[in-house]
Parts: sequence; structure tokens; C-alpha cells
Amino acid sequence: MAAMVPADIDARIARARACMRACTLCERRCGVDRMAGEIGDCGLGPEARVVHELLHFGEELELIPSHAVYLTGCSFRCIFCMTGEMVQKRNVRRLGTVLEPRRFAERVRQRQREGATNLNLLGGEPSVNLLAILELLRECPAETRVVWNSNMYYSAEQAELLDGVVDVYLGDWKFGNDACARRLAGLQRYTEVVQHNFVRARDSGARTIVRHLVMPGHIECCTEPVLQRMREQLPGVPLSLLDPYVPLFRAPRVPGMDRQSSPEEAQRARVLAERYKIEVIR
Repeated sequence: MAAMVPADIDARIARARACMRACTLCERRCGVDRMAGEIGDCGLGPEARVVHELLHFGEELELIPSHAVYLTGCSFRCIFCMTGEMVQKRNVRRLGTVLEPRRFAERVRQRQREGATNLNLLGGEPSVNLLAILELLRECPAETRVVWNSNMYYSAEQAELLDGVVDVYLGDWKFGNDACARRLAGLQRYTEVVQHNFVRARDSGARTIVRHLVMPGHIECCTEPVLQRMREQLPGVPLSLLDPYVPLFRAPRVPGMDRQSSPEEAQRARVLAERYKIEVIR
């Protein structure tokens, strides 16, 4: 059953707007006044922009068909980003169209009539677009099932605003240590922030799924530590392994990240998941 739009949705929208006046939506906490038109580290001002939306059959089996909505802007700087053009600052505010909540809610209804079982918010990254998303959900049918397809690098302030709104957290846990997160995505305090948000997501009662990308040469430093933390902190939460990794965006210029992950690395990840007694879903 889908979570109902909370009775305090207007208050949550007001709080999201306040967060954007000295922006603390993600853990970069750039502090700019996005509501006044200043541009955050994510490349966004006050508006959200939709680049693509479609009925999607390529997600995890339990989520399809899914109404996937691709938004610009992101808090990460992944060298291997598959949507790199959508998150570069020079592109974020010129690609796609402005998300107008009432008008786009009609598209949500249409996709539901076509068979969509959920509204799958991704990008880019939904967390940097929270205000427009909450305004959209206020206009959507009450039975809309919300999938938060996220890098999970959002602030405690945002996590509170998501409680009771999200039905499924489909979260990436990309890196098993802070050094790889800094080097490959320009992040600070990655492990602390993402682990905390996954635990909170699970404790909210929402369905929680961890996605992990099997990166070349990162089984020991990233894959195994992620699985260890899942066993300790997220017992019972399933894992969706993403492979193969393909060197996109800037990755072809980075030694070690310039090759596709191998079938042997993917198999090693599955063996480790079995060892740690973690359910792997498709």
C-alpha cells in the first residue's frame, strides 16, 4: 500500500523552502540562497527541471513497470556518471523543462493509467530537487507509490521531511570507504552520511533496497566493506548488484577506472553477498 500524502505536506514544503534559503538539502551544505536565484553546488536554483520521463521496465523486478522521472542536478561528481551531461553546472538549468507540479501531476496520472506501479524519482539526484518534488506530490493521486532513487547523501533535515512520504528507498551505496568517495566523486564524510540515511530509511518502515555498482578493482576496498556494513547495520535489507561497470563520462581518462568490470568481479561480489547472508535481488 502506498504511503498517503502526509497531512502536514504544506508545512514540509515550507520547511524545504526554508532549507533552500541557505541550502542544506544535501551534505555538501553549500549554504547559498537558492530561493533568491543563487546557484548551489548541485547547479540548481529554485526550480527543478525534468529531462526525461517514461514508463520504465529496466528497474528491479518488484518495481516494474515504473514511471521514471529524470531530474537535473546532483550532489555527486562521479567520474563515471552515466548521466554526466545532466549534472554539469553549465547544463543543469538549460536541459529539459521546468517541473510544474499541477501540470506534471497529470502526466503521473496518465502513466498510472498505462500501468505504472510507482513514481520513480531519479536524475541526477532527487534530494537536490526536494521542494519541487513535495509540491508535485501534493498534487498527485493519494495512491501514488513513491520510489526515492537516490545516492543517499542528503542531510538530516531532508531525511526528516521524507519520513512518511517515501514508500521505497532505492539507494546507491557506491563506495566502501571515504578515500574512494573523495577520489571518484568529490565527497566528504561519505560513509557516515550514507550509512546513517540507510538505517533511517529502513527504520521508517519503507521498503529499502541497497544498490551497489561493482567497480573494477574495488572489490576489497568498496564492495566487501559495503556488504560488511549491510550485515551489521541493515540485516534483512536486500542487495541489487549493478554490473557491469562501464567507463563513461570522465572515467576513460582515469587509470584503473578506464575498463569495464569483469564477469569474475561480478561473481566475486555475489560470493561475498552469499557469505554475508545478504539476499541479492534482480
